[in-house]
Amino acid sequence: NVLNCKLTNDSDKDWFISPSLQGEHWQIPYEFKISPKSTADLPVTYFPLTMSDNKIANNGAEIHEGQLFLALPDGSAQLYKLRGTAGAPECSGIVTCETAAKVPKVVMIKLENWLAETQKFDVTVEMLEQPSPATFIVVSNA
Repeated sequence: NVLNCKLTNDSDKDWFISPSLQGEHWQIPYEFKISPKSTADLPVTYFPLTMSDNKIANNGAEIHEGQLFLALPDGSAQLYKLRGTAGAPECSGIVTCETAAKVPKVVMIKLENWLAETQKFDVTVEMLEQPSPATFIVVSNA
């Protein structure tokens, strides 16, 4: 989700702005240029890495919070409060397999890691029918 902050440069010189951001769930450019006598949009991207867990007092909704501070070359400054909500991710697919009795079956599941670090995932195995007492389910690396 991308929103833009409109910034206007009324001076005769280029402005180079280094926005200051608090909050790990947003992304902004490291440096932003505004040409003389023009207006530009600073993109602010909401990129949640977790489901939100902070609560707003008035409606109980769960949110992520942050702040964007812009010190402008004309001596003025702008401060924006950032809020966003992120629920559980959508299911990316269902894996179904059948196997013959008394034959081990390995099922490989391809996962996408969108971070540049190691992640842990919760895996849920749902039995559609009640298995017999002779049924064994082993989830490795759990």
